[in-house]
Amino acid sequence: SNQNGSGSAKVKEEFAPRTLRTVLQEGSTSENIKQYRKKYTDMYKLYKKIGNDIAKKGKFSAKDLESYTNQMNTLVEEMIRDYSLKGYKKSQLSDERLDFNKNYVSKVILRLSEKTISNLFKDIADRVNDKKNQKYSIPTCFGFMEYRLRFACEYLSAKAYWYSNIIGYKLQGIKSLELDLSDGHKDNKSTISTDKFTIDQIPPFSPYCSCEAKKPEKV
Repeated sequence: SNQNGSGSAKVKEEFAPRTLRTVLQEGSTSENIKQYRKKYTDMYKLYKKIGNDIAKKGKFSAKDLESYTNQMNTLVEEMIRDYSLKGYKKSQLSDERLDFNKNYVSKVILRLSEKTISNLFKDIADRVNDKKNQKYSIPTCFGFMEYRLRFACEYLSAKAYWYSNIIGYKLQGIKSLELDLSDGHKDNKSTISTDKFTIDQIPPFSPYCSCEAKKPEKV
């Protein structure tokens, strides 16, 4: 799809057929959890509210599943758009104002977000409603599964940031960007074309990944 709204250049967007559970290998820490609750307050509070509601009901109805999934997806989509705007603004190389366009938000990331949140709540609902094989209480189940929401927030927000950041550079005439690779990701491609890149070629490559696109010289 056209990414700049003018019909000039196109960006190839792909995401390897893998779920967040396979690419997110980082372990949770108390500091990461603290940062997550501060940075993604709305998602954290809604998740806790959902957990409390389901604990009172004792089960996850189909209506609950649809409603809570939609509520969380709305918040995560807002987060993605917010971080996309931040990344785009950070690409500014001159005093000339860069106007942000909704087309600068990756549709692939939005679809990945929707699928990730939907899968999370479906898995929780399956565990909660499986009374025969239920090993843990509902609050414990929600507590255990929360790491997936935390990882998703960290991963998706940063992915949205760097995607729109790179789009911003492209629109200012930058043809390629160098990536500063770290966190064990040295094997990734270190130079990308701003005109044609895939989602899995840009940071982050896992939650809490510190890889980034280097700011180029002014045009």
